[in-house]
Amino acid sequence: DNDGLIDIIETNKRNLPDTQSETWSNGDVHVWYASGRTLPTSPDTDGDGLPDALEVGWRVAANPPTDPNADTNGDGRPNFIGDMDPPLYAVVEHAGYVPGVGSQSAGDDRTRQAAGSVTDPTKADTDGDGLADGIEDANANGWTDGDGKTLPLTAGRTAYATARPNTGDWPNNFIDSFETWTETSPTLADSDGDGLQDGFGEDKNFNGFIDGDTNNNRLHDRGEQWSETDPLKADSDGDGLPDGWEDRYGLDPLDDGAFSKRLDGAGNPNNGASGDPDGDGFTNVQELASGTHPTQANIIEGIAGEGSIRIGTFTDWKHTDLLVLDEYNEGGSQGADVHRTNGNDNSRDIVAFSFRDGGDESAGGDGRVYFRVDFMDLAVNAWQGEVDAYIVIDTGNTATGERAMPNEVDIATDMKWEVVVASYGQNFGSIFVDRNSASNTTTQFQNPVTEGGVESRA
Repeated sequence: DNDGLIDIIETNKRNLPDTQSETWSNGDVHVWYASGRTLPTSPDTDGDGLPDALEVGWRVAANPPTDPNADTNGDGRPNFIGDMDPPLYAVVEHAGYVPGVGSQSAGDDRTRQAAGSVTDPTKADTDGDGLADGIEDANANGWTDGDGKTLPLTAGRTAYATARPNTGDWPNNFIDSFETWTETSPTLADSDGDGLQDGFGEDKNFNGFIDGDTNNNRLHDRGEQWSETDPLKADSDGDGLPDGWEDRYGLDPLDDGAFSKRLDGAGNPNNGASGDPDGDGFTNVQELASGTHPTQANIIEGIAGEGSIRIGTFTDWKHTDLLVLDEYNEGGSQGADVHRTNGNDNSRDIVAFSFRDGGDESAGGDGRVYFRVDFMDLAVNAWQGEVDAYIVIDTGNTATGERAMPNEVDIATDMKWEVVVASYGQNFGSIFVDRNSASNTTTQFQNPVTEGGVESRA
């Protein structure tokens, strides 16, 4: 298919060398990662607009056998395009050349991707935000334009320091204050970190542009009437209130209170930072800082009454305050049923779970569900990627819905569910929504996404 990947690499999974990991090269790990995942008869296996070799991070392809001018599917792009931000793994050869890679004496996970970006060649929307990878990487170069700097296609490790002399030159999938991105990241569902996904929350027609921005310069010009927020700007109207927060509470993220980008005219004062749409005496920016609802009257520092409890506060407790009940009575006596936490293991003990229904919008609620999980005995930094908490929600009839849990958890619930919120770690999770009540899983080993009617949203 002239995509730069040799057919046998596309069809057969290549194993890592049968040697100590300290001897592995970047190429060894890269081929192990990329092999056996794509079709040898199609240059774009998942049909997302990005060639397979670009998605797995290939930089160059020999000619022959690869014809660099071939465009088999007629999409206007050659079958092979080199990656300007290739994956660099934490192998010994990269110690001292790629930031954060451990030397042979220091050690490291040699299969860890230490730098670079790759997308999933089998999934058209790698980050699950609703935008196809080819829409987000609009110029198909394998780099999120504006995130650090690229590497020349033929650059060896000694040239890395020339191409990326400063720490900020290494792409980190985060919009730093000194950067101006020109496209969203295909591996980060919320590129600007405003609480709205790039596609489902902001670019809602999934075309890669801000609707109403007629010259596509991401700047509001007079005469333009925007109907979408900017997925590369956390605060599209510049009023100090994040787009996601305004959207969540029914404020207009395109209206700063004085001017509306939506109307190209005067704004509504209630939408700005100094607005007080609920008339409780506290401005929107105060409600944002206090974690209260800007369109429902609250007591920000009160001692009683609805709205006085603030998310983020909790009565202090010590590990010695906690008791754990052994429901199986493994010790054989009543005295063995109760245990105190030992305070020094690395388990993920759930000690408290709080849940609140925000209420139906037609009845004055906000249409949202809130939950909080408190843990004890977490290992250091475990919350960054080792939480794996699943909140299973049944919205009504317990006899209808899905039974199998997502992510191959291999558990089937007795009460059938419509929504599962999965929190894997800090700022990392998914929401699984049953969108087809006529197609449901019934056993614990089924995949509700592929075998049921469930949609996964990162």
